Amino acid sequence: MMEENYFGRGMGMGRGFGRGMGRGFGMRGYGMGTMQRPFGRHGFGLRYFILAVLNEGKATGAEIAKRIEEISNYYWRPSPGSLYFFLKEMSDEGYIEVEEDNGKKYYKITKEGREIIDSTWFPFKSIIKRDIVSELEGLADYIVEKRATLSES
Repeated sequence: MMEENYFGRGMGMGRGFGRGMGRGFGMRGYGMGTMQRPFGRHGFGLRYFILAVLNEGKATGAEIAKRIEEISNYYWRPSPGSLYFFLKEMSDEGYIEVEEDNGKKYYKITKEGREIIDSTWFPFKSIIKRDIVSELEGLADYIVEKRATLSES
């Protein structure tokens, strides 16, 4: 049996995500404690996803949306309206900067944005680096088990 982790039964973020982290975390009004600062509840997940992506390097809005979709195991892609709203707001707040090159806007994280990632309990950090491999290994084991079961039938 596969372990519950961020992807299979994750953070209560919509399709494909379930109960994983319980009442201490979520975007639907559960208590967030110090995580509520500086972003508040509105856009909590998307703002942190944006910072996580930009912590890897500068990116365009389309590249950010694509990377968020990959991180969420293709269950969620932010709408352009939501994404660009938060990119503008986070730029105004000083968490990200905008550079223009050949008519494209590139976003990059600022020192203040990195401080948010470093100083806040950041649940997506481990998804990005460590848990993806574990998830893939678990899915491979599951497929092998199901294949064996189907072969016996």
